Amino acid sequence: RSEGRGGARMRAVTLAGGAWGRPGPLAFVGDHGSVDMFVSSDGGSLYFCSNRPLDGSGAAKGDTDIWVARRAASGWGEPVNLGSAVNSAENDYYPTLTARGDLYFSSPRAGGIGGNDIYRSRLVDGRLGAAANLGGPVNTPRWEFAPFVAPDESFLLFASAREGGL
Repeated sequence: RSEGRGGARMRAVTLAGGAWGRPGPLAFVGDHGSVDMFVSSDGGSLYFCSNRPLDGSGAAKGDTDIWVARRAASGWGEPVNLGSAVNSAENDYYPTLTARGDLYFSSPRAGGIGGNDIYRSRLVDGRLGAAANLGGPVNTPRWEFAPFVAPDESFLLFASAREGGL
């Protein structure tokens, strides 16, 4: 939900007795921006983007990183930053996962093809590896963003500012 100058914050609603409740804050969000949430297919992990500080201080980061919170019996656990293999000094956002745990996302990081590109970080031995640019024909000198990958990687949907289509 957009909160004006304070940015956007994730909210949750609960279905009880066949009716949806009112949106309420997620405890782990705090006072920092949080957007682009993605729930893993098993429902056990919530990936999202936030400018929350890495060091636990109150100061927001100047960019957004991708974080994950794991579901526990009592609710969502404390978020964990995905680290430098995935995140850069630029905005990293729109996380989406395959069934095997590979992460797709977009970023305007240095070294890309265009203003914003789509990247993949493969899950190997339980850890996400270094993010790799998908290259062409997915990425162009323009902007590609908001990816959604099929769980079996049979297709990739994304937004693009390219002219004339693929």
